[in-house]
Amino acid sequence: MDEFLRCCRLPLRGSHLRLKCKEMQPIGIFDSGVGGLTVARAVIDLMPAEHIVYFGDTARAPYGSNPPEKVLEDASRVARYLVEEFDVKMLVIACNTTAAVLRSVAEEGSVAEEGSVADGEGFASDFTDELAVIEILTPGVQALLEACNKTIKVEKTIKVEQAGERVVRRAGVIATETTIASGAYQHVLSKALGRLTGEALDLSFVACPGFVEFAERGEVNSAEVRTLAEEQLAPLKEKQVEKLLLGCSHFPFLAEVIKDVLGEQVELVSSAEATATTVRDELERLGLCDKERDRGEHLWLVSGEARDFKEVGQKFLGLPMSHVESVKSLAPNIHMKGAA
Repeated sequence: MDEFLRCCRLPLRGSHLRLKCKEMQPIGIFDSGVGGLTVARAVIDLMPAEHIVYFGDTARAPYGSNPPEKVLEDASRVARYLVEEFDVKMLVIACNTTAAVLRSVAEEGSVAEEGSVADGEGFASDFTDELAVIEILTPGVQALLEACNKTIKVEKTIKVEQAGERVVRRAGVIATETTIASGAYQHVLSKALGRLTGEALDLSFVACPGFVEFAERGEVNSAEVRTLAEEQLAPLKEKQVEKLLLGCSHFPFLAEVIKDVLGEQVELVSSAEATATTVRDELERLGLCDKERDRGEHLWLVSGEARDFKEVGQKFLGLPMSHVESVKSLAPNIHMKGAA
């Protein structure tokens, strides 16, 4: 790990060193908490040679109930830290709420004045013009549409539908309050529906406050979670959705409960694998894939308690977290316990 940290920080001492080993720099991934571990695990499985620096802003989680200005302020702080401290070669926004607010700001300019810390269009350019930024929202939408297309193609092949009849699919998106309120998923899906030419997609969007808090505590199968899921997913059950996009990186941890409530026939679509594929494709396009190692190192950073994150995170990640640190400079004015 010490060698990994030296490799990460060495390029910060001179631009000539940055150019020399840019492909060896880590991928930066961030989320409000443990949710982004779904993306981190998918990236690790797909690109085991890559170094990863993950930041969970656990002291400020959840982002999903915060106003857009606060979301962008907190996300910008974390992103800037990853870029300035580790010179990450790519920044992965594994927080759906951040991605949704950024897209909403970029399209409508409704959150902040241009050039401010909460200016979505300046989010990446604040750090470097060369930084590749991948967000989780668009790959998730693509995965949902592909799932719907796959079903339609199968049904047409076996001729279940009458010739010339439009196939109507019922799909849903569940996310945090701020994500749904941003209208980002609604906007992206409406623009992308041209891919389902001649078909109809009946979409439902439901906010699920409280899911993230349960996931952050590692409480994903309790009676309280089930009660909450039954209440919040009732509109989707009544609508008999067939495909459901989990529009928050925390929600795959609650997949078992969601399935129990909606029924086994509902296909749950996660954004994690699609995002990892997008990361790989973009690194290949930029020539930044690390080909020097068989397996990369992973550093896990949080703004809250390191021990709490490690306890819950290892269970969700499915891998040991050998190096977890609390970043005191990014923590609110609370007592921190340091490394775990």
